[in-house]
Amino acid sequence: MARGYEVRWFRDGDLDSYISGLNRTLYDRYDEGRFRWKFVESPFSLGFIPIAVVVEEGSGEQVGFNSFLPLEVRAKGEVILAVQGCDGFVDREHRRRGLFQRTLHFMAEELAGRGPEVLIGFNFAGSTGAAQKAGSSVACDVDRWHLDVSELRVMDFLGRGSVELSPIGVEEAYEIYEERSSVGSPIHFHRTLEYMKWRFLDSPLRNYQIYGVDVDGIAVGYVVASTAEDEEGVLELSIDDCIPPFSEGIPFPAVLKGILEQEEGIGRVEMHTLHEAPIRENVREMGFTAEPEPRYSVIMKAIDGVETRRERIYRGDVELTRIEGWHLTKSDIY
Repeated sequence: MARGYEVRWFRDGDLDSYISGLNRTLYDRYDEGRFRWKFVESPFSLGFIPIAVVVEEGSGEQVGFNSFLPLEVRAKGEVILAVQGCDGFVDREHRRRGLFQRTLHFMAEELAGRGPEVLIGFNFAGSTGAAQKAGSSVACDVDRWHLDVSELRVMDFLGRGSVELSPIGVEEAYEIYEERSSVGSPIHFHRTLEYMKWRFLDSPLRNYQIYGVDVDGIAVGYVVASTAEDEEGVLELSIDDCIPPFSEGIPFPAVLKGILEQEEGIGRVEMHTLHEAPIRENVREMGFTAEPEPRYSVIMKAIDGVETRRERIYRGDVELTRIEGWHLTKSDIY
């Protein structure tokens, strides 16, 4: 007998099924604290929990979830509301029935006229095809890099001067962001002060440290790093955020060396780059190794206020799918 399904928004009674399903499919330790931080305490809100729930008709069983985290995007001096697809799954016995696509269509129909203009997702390979079938465009791939600290090859900073790092507070980092992002900055996820406090001070995910970066005594930007033990008990350092991009004034080799001098016991470093980012060559020369396949595909889907032209997404004359015009960091990926 054919099964029927309905899609609706999340209710309080769905939480246990959502958490248990994520721990079966995506996470080792997803819990209510992580859920509340992401969907209740976030500074950007739609006024409800934006998680689409697939319910099997008859049984009433929740068999799939797809969440859409509201975030702001700063593009050419304007701030627009977006949602990022994250933390979704369909139970194994209900797969290959187009349920993931149905959640995307449901989201787009429900959110049209309610503020969000575009869906941006960082999809694993298995869900990229389904997103395309639901009308999403693929902008680019994201690579994940690893380095054992013992194999780090320190590069000269091309004789460009002395680089100093010092721990700074989130308020100072926000001032740097506002100064560097006021004119001519790439498209990026908007960092309000409330957002930065939520992302780096309140996050239950890792321990974050913000560093101010000076070159020859002149403040040029900030870098955010975090630490956590991996599944083997090795202390891993992650490069999570930077303003401006490393290719535009922050010397990555000198910065990483400076962070490692201040963080004790680091055994491994990981970072993410766009597949065509100029910094890739720097990273490879330093001894980093990329995973064999891209970690994510960046997908975008028009919701309201933007349009799709030949599978590319535009907001006025700004092409959002032109990934060369973006600044993306690991902290942007949920």
